[in-house]
Amino acid sequence: MRRSRAGGLSWPQIGLIALCSVLALVLLVMIFATAYANHFLSQINYIPLDTTLSSEAIESIEQELTETIDPTYTGPVINPTDVTLPADDTPTTIIQHRDLVNFLLVGQDRRPGQGRQRSDTMIVVTVNKRDRTITLTSFMRDMYVDIPGYMYNKMNAAYARGGFGMLCETLLTNFGVTIDGCIEVDFDGFSSIVDMVGGVDIELTAAEAKDLNISYGWNLKEGMNHLDGGQALGYARNRNIGNDFGRTERQRKVLISIFNASKNLSLSEMESLLNGMLPLFSTTMTSREITTYLRELFPIISGATIQSLRIPANGTYTDVSIAGIGASLVPDLEKNRELLLEALLPK
Repeated sequence: MRRSRAGGLSWPQIGLIALCSVLALVLLVMIFATAYANHFLSQINYIPLDTTLSSEAIESIEQELTETIDPTYTGPVINPTDVTLPADDTPTTIIQHRDLVNFLLVGQDRRPGQGRQRSDTMIVVTVNKRDRTITLTSFMRDMYVDIPGYMYNKMNAAYARGGFGMLCETLLTNFGVTIDGCIEVDFDGFSSIVDMVGGVDIELTAAEAKDLNISYGWNLKEGMNHLDGGQALGYARNRNIGNDFGRTERQRKVLISIFNASKNLSLSEMESLLNGMLPLFSTTMTSREITTYLRELFPIISGATIQSLRIPANGTYTDVSIAGIGASLVPDLEKNRELLLEALLPK
């Protein structure tokens, strides 16, 4: 005969009630956490991967994509048909591995009232789950590449012409890189994000400090400076110091500084940051996909080592001027694919 507690309940019945109570509590926590996450994620602008443009918009972009040669340029100008590139067949997908997740970050130099423009910044953020590393790889906008189904042109033409879909296909066709999710932010949003994390610490060269002071009337110095959003934006967009290679390096430095600054925020500060920052982003990922990646990658990201890379790398491209296209970088695709594989998935 089973023994009963007061009220006539047996021990198994009490155990069942306790188990149900715990399960109910877990369910409530899960519902609350999901609702809390959806509150934030619903603020991100969702855009489909296969975004298309009207015929009028395409015609306008086509005119902008054809550049005239600088009249002061005295070097050789070659025809597009004389540019040597690998065969059109898609290379082996070299950067697809269970330990890697690749996100494409695009920055646009978009003015008020403008629609989609060329991708001024293209950075692939690779999370290596095995090695606990994050690699920021800048793809130079002036690379002359095969834009699938369209034409050979500068790489930044892919986004203007066909959005994330065409840009992802361009990365796959030329470099074998698969993209798991895409994120876009314009430069106004970039500046706001820096202010939200309380500014960033950036080490300036003497030339960088001098040029920024002359251009904007600031009082920056050589060495470490704490930059607000406007200053970080001016630093990241600077075209007067060095070349476009230096500019992409500066952009990666600001992104790394934002990441480091956000790690020191309290829970309430992080909540405030997310509320202000997320509406500035557009993405091809659904809320469910973002939530899945967050659960999987957050424990890795919080303690990851950050490194950076640039494609094309030094010694792996030819600097030319192409008729109708302008100054371009013709990459050695084979060498750059090898460098990508070595950096993103070391043995």
